[in-house]
Amino acid sequence: MSHFVRKRGHAVGDVAETLPGLNGRATVAGVYYPHGQAKFTIAPSGLRARLLFHKNSKTPMTTPSELLRTPLPNLDGWTATLLRCLMLPNLVLVRVEGRELLPETASTPGSPFIIALNHNNVFESLFVPVLLMFMIGGRKVSFIVDWMFGHLPLVGRLMTLIDPVFTYSKPSKLPFIERRRPKKRSSVIGESLRRLEAGGVLGIFPEGRRNRDPFELLPPKPGIGHLAILSGAPVIPVGITFRAAERLGREPFAGKMTVSFGEPMRFDMVSDSYGACVRAGDRAGANRLAQRVADEIMQSVSPLCGKRFFHEQSSAGETAITRQATEELCPA
Repeated sequence: MSHFVRKRGHAVGDVAETLPGLNGRATVAGVYYPHGQAKFTIAPSGLRARLLFHKNSKTPMTTPSELLRTPLPNLDGWTATLLRCLMLPNLVLVRVEGRELLPETASTPGSPFIIALNHNNVFESLFVPVLLMFMIGGRKVSFIVDWMFGHLPLVGRLMTLIDPVFTYSKPSKLPFIERRRPKKRSSVIGESLRRLEAGGVLGIFPEGRRNRDPFELLPPKPGIGHLAILSGAPVIPVGITFRAAERLGREPFAGKMTVSFGEPMRFDMVSDSYGACVRAGDRAGANRLAQRVADEIMQSVSPLCGKRFFHEQSSAGETAITRQATEELCPA
């Protein structure tokens, strides 16, 4: 495996002596970690390695007293009480890193943004949306989820809290639920854009499915790239790491986890070239641009979750979004 890790703009070899735990014989790569004091732990042997980042800002989600005192101005009294109750397991299960990187307007209604997360198991699908809602003052985070979860007892009822965007591409394995799948299905991109245009918050797992591999991310779907370009909303990369994964050699079904926030990302420089592709009817060119944006987002998620992201067509430096690179794909 060959990678390069960058810290504050310097190649890892330049700072190896100052970073305890970094094995100089292991070449690690393709990752830029923009903030915080970091310690890198790298497995030097084998074809795969798990890259872990330990930041000073790692803190418990909140204390019981903070859970009660934290204002949730975007919820009514009953819903706020329900959210606080749902947050109770997170007091024990979750540690948060980089919470200061959330936009200052994150709790303000009408400020749209997209949250992009890696996806490990069903367990996080229940607890992470609750955590995110609590952290942004009770605002709904509309996750893109498979439609059948909306028809499950209790789970479907709780999903009304987040106003999800349902995707209908997968059939349900349960016949009595499959019979409820609508024949007329709305566009996921269209529904997601409507949430963002209304000033909402959108949550996406760009990998598109659960990934039990604790070492590598799956290639992202281009949908998040289309949404980031079309909406102009900032994208906040978020990494989810289960602390037992390294010991087990796989992602656990449940357990304690760390949720890490990265710097917000914008892709305004892509909009002109993307628009030129659309006007020219070049659907393939627009998809290539969207895929490149999706890859850039996953590059940012990678160091936050400790999983390697490998892009088959480009090295890390070549996948960076620049105006020149986008105009080469589709001149504005």
